[in-house]
Amino acid sequence: MSPDSNFQKDWETIRKKLVDFSEDALKLAHKGEKEIVRLSAEGKKALDSATLSMKKEQLFYLVGKEYIKAKCPGQPNARISKLLEEFNTLEKKQRKLKTVKKK
Repeated sequence: MSPDSNFQKDWETIRKKLVDFSEDALKLAHKGEKEIVRLSAEGKKALDSATLSMKKEQLFYLVGKEYIKAKCPGQPNARISKLLEEFNTLEKKQRKLKTVKKK
């Protein structure tokens, strides 16, 4: 029996196994793609949250600087009020981002 005849006999089963293997590989690739998209979105949210935290820290510094410059006033001046409003806006954005992250 020649090697060609063995190949011809086994070709149909080999072909079916190759088709099954390629279908399984395609399904796995699609699952991997969805996982990469999910992880990318989570990473973006974490990066956005870290950016907002850094901006809030900078505002804390600026508020303290203005407070000392104004010689510790009882009521906040216009500049301090503006910085506090900006801080509150950032805090709302960060809370919103955290609630979206939990879902």
